[in-house]
Order: sequence, then structure tokens, then C-alpha cells
Amino acid sequence: MPFVMLMSELKSKRIVLPRGYALTEELQRLYPEIKLILTDTEEQSMLMVAGNRADVTALNLASAAYIVHMRGLANLRFPDSRSGNFF
Repeated sequence: MPFVMLMSELKSKRIVLPRGYALTEELQRLYPEIKLILTDTEEQSMLMVAGNRADVTALNLASAAYIVHMRGLANLRFPDSRSGNFF
């Protein structure tokens, strides 16, 4: 799946985010029409995407890289900010 650039592209996606995080609360406030799947941890969010139970998550890059490394989630990709392909 290509990286998402626009919020309008997310409306049809299964978005998973950890509950209680600033980003999660801000997305809920700004885009109440978007249906979010909430998890307890960043790792749970990553595992849902890796397991095809969600389409996208948005996390701190350092945290996400650590989880991918520790759990061996080779099927996940990270955005390349140099090319502009990121959310």
C-alpha cells in the first residue's frame, strides 16, 4: 500500500491508534467522521497493521522502528521523508 498523504484518503481505511495519545485525541477532534480502532499500546497498533487487521497507524518513528525490530515485523514499511512520501 502506498503511503497516505491526505486525510481524505484515510476515510475508507481502517486506522488504528493507541488511546490517550495526543495524536489520537487530535484526530478524533479534527476528524470526528473517521472511524478509529483504539488499542492500549503502540505495539498493539503495529501488530494490527502487520496482521492485516488494520490498514494504517501513525506513531513516533523511533518507537515504530523499535517495535518492528524487536517483533520482526518485516512486512511493514516506513515513510521516506526525503521523497515526501509520508503521513
